[in-house]
Amino acid sequence: MAADGKNSVLNRLLLLESDPAHLNILTTIFRDAGFDVIGCSSSREGLEHLDPDKVGVALIEIHFSNMAESILFEKINKVSSELPVIINTGHATKESAIAAINGGVFAYLEKDQEPNRLIDWVRQAFRARLESRQVTPRLHSRLERDKKEAELRQSQKMEAIGTLASGIAHDFNNILHSILGFSRLVMADMPPATRKYKNLEQIVKASKRGTELVRQLLTFSRPSESEKSIVRLQEVAEETFNLLRGFIPSTADIQIDV
Repeated sequence: MAADGKNSVLNRLLLLESDPAHLNILTTIFRDAGFDVIGCSSSREGLEHLDPDKVGVALIEIHFSNMAESILFEKINKVSSELPVIINTGHATKESAIAAINGGVFAYLEKDQEPNRLIDWVRQAFRARLESRQVTPRLHSRLERDKKEAELRQSQKMEAIGTLASGIAHDFNNILHSILGFSRLVMADMPPATRKYKNLEQIVKASKRGTELVRQLLTFSRPSESEKSIVRLQEVAEETFNLLRGFIPSTADIQIDV
């Protein structure tokens, strides 16, 4: 028997009872209480209907063969997160109780409960099913909103870091230009063949590498629209390597072959 739709499922009760006479009594009780009942007296038939898309709640009596019970509990374990399952048995064992609890059943009851008590348990299970259907979309919406808020905070954090890096890079660039300028002034009054002149050349060379690094940092930190242009791949690879060289462990050996 297939479900007519999600709404009808929320009033459809699966009764799995091995005793046909008792099944008829339960079917009458729950239909009189306003439920759409599917009654099954065999575990195989019950397994076919033990589906959250077919029924809203399952009320199951455990009194089948060990193999049938094992298969039944395996199926209950798969569907219990979506389908509330109530175990109603007069043959409870320690093993079946543990299996039911581990399987996530909604309730584990002793048989021969008062009809009104059984109806109350079933109604609680239907309410739980309905509430879970209503909470899930809200939960997904909340999680999606929290995710977007986290992404926005991360974006703002990166923007702040970029602004800070840009300011530091500007100050550092000014320092480097001062070093370059004064070094060149000193070199202009010094013979090129002297040792001091060679040392100043190394200072100028290091300062130039520093200014190039600052330029690259400013390029990454400034928000700007990308422009397409033809570039030499070798130069891009070398610039990227120089930019990353300070972050690469000394034990790593990187070779560029363009």
